[in-house]
Amino acid sequence: MFQKLLFIVVLALPLFSRDVSAASKSSQPQWGILDWFPFGWREGKQVKGMFIDLVPLIDQTLGSKSDAILAPVPRAIRGTEQGDFDFTITYRDTAMMNKVEYLADIGCLKTAIISLKTSHIQKLSDLTGKRVAYPGVGYFSANILPTLSLEGVEVPRSDIMVNMALRGRLDAFVINDAVWAAY
Repeated sequence: MFQKLLFIVVLALPLFSRDVSAASKSSQPQWGILDWFPFGWREGKQVKGMFIDLVPLIDQTLGSKSDAILAPVPRAIRGTEQGDFDFTITYRDTAMMNKVEYLADIGCLKTAIISLKTSHIQKLSDLTGKRVAYPGVGYFSANILPTLSLEGVEVPRSDIMVNMALRGRLDAFVINDAVWAAY
């Protein structure tokens, strides 16, 4: 199996795909697609998302055929490193994924810290002592969180962070611009 990682952020149209439970050794290359809205998610029996939509576009451009497999984020990352998936689409972080070959950087994600006006957070130092939610096993938790003095709350999904903030259970939350724009 090829061990590759492609970093890309683009927008496309909904298509069908298989989930990781249906994944089997195939003669076609397989993409481990992150199960993280808006990149990939399941709506009933349909799999949707920016990265799910991107795979057929890549196939069309390259004249190839591959399968997009929806997988939880840790499984997509680990599966790519271990060769269970030939490709994945995620951000470049060699500390997180150092056993892959990066193919291309296309697009750029920016990390944002979203807070309510009442929290008066304007800069990173304002987070000291604040209750801040962040997605687990991501760039923020690995690279930025260790440098801050705050009450960190690891959450499994972005929509949970948004709801927690709206209910006043957080002072702020960390989200990337692509996910924030999808909300």
